[in-house]
Amino acid sequence: MQRIDGLLIIAGRREYPRLVIEAARAAGVQRIEVIAFKHETDARGLKLADRVHWLRFGSMKELLACIQTSEISTVMMVGQIAPRHLFSLRFDEAAKTMLANLPIRNAHTIFTAVIQEIESVGATVIPAHSFMDQHVPSPGVISSRAPTADEESDAGLGIRYLRQQSVFDVGQTIVIKAGYIVAVEAMEGTDQTIHRAGRVGGKGLVVVKMPRIEHDFRFDVPVIGPSTIQTMKRAGGTCLAIESGSTLIFDRAKTVALAKATDIAIYATESLR
Repeated sequence: MQRIDGLLIIAGRREYPRLVIEAARAAGVQRIEVIAFKHETDARGLKLADRVHWLRFGSMKELLACIQTSEISTVMMVGQIAPRHLFSLRFDEAAKTMLANLPIRNAHTIFTAVIQEIESVGATVIPAHSFMDQHVPSPGVISSRAPTADEESDAGLGIRYLRQQSVFDVGQTIVIKAGYIVAVEAMEGTDQTIHRAGRVGGKGLVVVKMPRIEHDFRFDVPVIGPSTIQTMKRAGGTCLAIESGSTLIFDRAKTVALAKATDIAIYATESLR
């Protein structure tokens, strides 16, 4: 990656923003500012930032003005903004105009349009997994046990489905059991998809989480971590398949330890990218 002296992070929920700030500092980025959203971003994870700008999510005019006044040209969008919030937020006129010009409204088209607006004021949005190499797995078994033949077979079905359906705006997660598709992620997120699959299918679930073939990593990176394993345990999951090179594992040591304690297999497939 080309040396970056200044970085402006547009931060959503959970620990992702904190990890990016830490990784960017370790990579030598001298100036880091954050655009955070009230009632979304966790302020505790922003302590290493040089400056934090608090905005109301949905105000495109304020967002673009903040980017321009920061005079930082490199932008990252990290952390979760749940797509369901798109139904309940109050948008300003600039955001409403942007949305009105979209022929199809879904998470992919909306965040792509947001990036176009950001880049229209002279900034460049870089992939959300920039600086995060230490969290990216290599191909192979990650957990203490390998998947069984039946688990691999179910995972293979899930992988084929996700890659075939990636042209549609479905989520990154699918849950399989004994050759049957139990649940496919929509707008609810990975954890809720796994919970739903547990209610329907019970124990013996295989979870596959992977990006679409033509995935835009500037605003959406697949992430797993301890909470994923805990959710799988409660739902009856026994195996988790992810894609190497494109999925991030947060708190890998704890994730692997939890998988061992719950006898869950985790493995990373070869990347097609």
